[in-house]
Amino acid sequence: MIYLTNDLSWSPDGCNVETIRQGEYETIPHRAQEIATNLGILVNRDSPPPVEEKASRKKSKQQ
Repeated sequence: MIYLTNDLSWSPDGCNVETIRQGEYETIPHRAQEIATNLGILVNRDSPPPVEEKASRKKSKQQ
């Protein structure tokens, strides 16, 4: 399950803008998923939460 925490306006073809409303979806287009992930508004409820990048860097710097 994919959950958008906010509406996502995106352009599938570079000309027209489409809006995917906030909510839960079985699937959305791959490019829309990439954009939503980069914006921090996508939650994938089928996988565990991601490990924070900052925490990973701190551990590697300490070693």
